[in-house]
Amino acid sequence: MHKAPSGILRALFWWSATGLVVLAAGCGSGTTRTTAAQLRAFDNAPAAVKQIWDKALAAERAKDYAAAQNSFESLSKMELTSQQKQALDAERFAFQQRLYQAAEKGDPAAVKTVQEINAHYRR
Repeated sequence: MHKAPSGILRALFWWSATGLVVLAAGCGSGTTRTTAAQLRAFDNAPAAVKQIWDKALAAERAKDYAAAQNSFESLSKMELTSQQKQALDAERFAFQQRLYQAAEKGDPAAVKTVQEINAHYRR
């Protein structure tokens, strides 16, 4: 069984402290979910933005954590409406919760993605 890296909590703290993660309303002990209204924020987005959003969601569903993380990161650098930014923040936060839960349970793909995130922020 793989042990989750000790840097997980440090990376989560860093994200929270720098404002890259926005706490979604209604966050409780369970995993946060993005609302249907938030997901629809990308329905009329430019094709390139919508394509990356759809890719991120598909990667997340497939538990391709690295691809999802990269897609969310790409979206965060694009010009988005305020509704799209809110949706991205909420979905990214929910994704990161699931990523860290999976890493804590020893999911090798999640552990690897968390290690890559930690390495990126140590540079």
